[in-house]
Amino acid sequence: MRKKRKRKEDEEEKTPNPAEKAEDNEDYLKFWKEFAKAIKLGLYEDSSNRTKLAKLLRFQSSKTGDNWTSLEKYISRMKKNQKNIYYISGETKEQVERSPFLERLRKKDLEVLYYVDPIDEYAMPQLTEFKGFQFMGANKENLKFDDDDEEEKKLKKLQEMHKPLTDWLKETLGPKIEKAVVTNRLLETPAVIVSSQYGWSTNMERIMKAQTMGSNDKSQSMTSQKTFEINPGHPIIRELRARVEADSKSQEAKDVAHTLYDISLVGTGLTPADPAEFASRLYSLVKLGLGVSKDAQIEIPEVELDPEPEKEEPKEETKEEEPKEEEPKEEEPKDDL
Repeated sequence: MRKKRKRKEDEEEKTPNPAEKAEDNEDYLKFWKEFAKAIKLGLYEDSSNRTKLAKLLRFQSSKTGDNWTSLEKYISRMKKNQKNIYYISGETKEQVERSPFLERLRKKDLEVLYYVDPIDEYAMPQLTEFKGFQFMGANKENLKFDDDDEEEKKLKKLQEMHKPLTDWLKETLGPKIEKAVVTNRLLETPAVIVSSQYGWSTNMERIMKAQTMGSNDKSQSMTSQKTFEINPGHPIIRELRARVEADSKSQEAKDVAHTLYDISLVGTGLTPADPAEFASRLYSLVKLGLGVSKDAQIEIPEVELDPEPEKEEPKEETKEEEPKEEEPKEEEPKDDL
């Protein structure tokens, strides 16, 4: 029995993979675009052939431009000592390319696969590893960069230094978040919202909410647990930390925290729970930026209307009499002499 199994495995290894040399093969890409959803659905339903189907997968990535790559080619381009296959899920390629979740990954020159087909959210979680490399979501918690021990120690130290702020954020935002933590995935953005490692991604939550037949109660119960990650080097976070340390009950600081959360929520493709309140806070920030007092009253502008010009009475048009043609005069008869 063991010999038969071994023989079968050897035969599978010798069997040529039709996608091995198809990176620039137009015929295969036509096939892929036609049957991509069926292959991904096979990942979801056919666990026995999952490894074979994985070799047929094609993705666009942060390094392929408009071209496509297989998982095997991705692995061949991996950095030395890289242990994970990085991916990010989103609505469109253009959206994920500009995502703040990729800031640190771009700086480290790490390639990221783009999951922009809605079926990716159902199928790809079934494929947890490929050839010994684990898949790691750029928009999920516990993102690791294979940093050295020194970088890990620095992050832990930063988390300890900012613990009063992260505890205050959790208390202020309440049930909106599961926890607040310091992150090293950001460079230019002050904060982001990430989903739990094994739950729904924020993109999956968006997809479920968009389904017209979806139940609101069910969607609410399956909403992903969110972690609020802050960038300790950003000036907004530095100033917020200083204000919280000075006065933890500051209403302005609380407004900033809620606004940061809602902006981060919008950045993931979701809608704030109370859009009207979010808009109101943004208007307050616009006032502040323009130097307008928070208590400035709305004034109804006084408008003086220009007097209407007097209407001129229409003049009667006088028709010029046409000159009458003179009738020919009759000649008087002459008397005969």
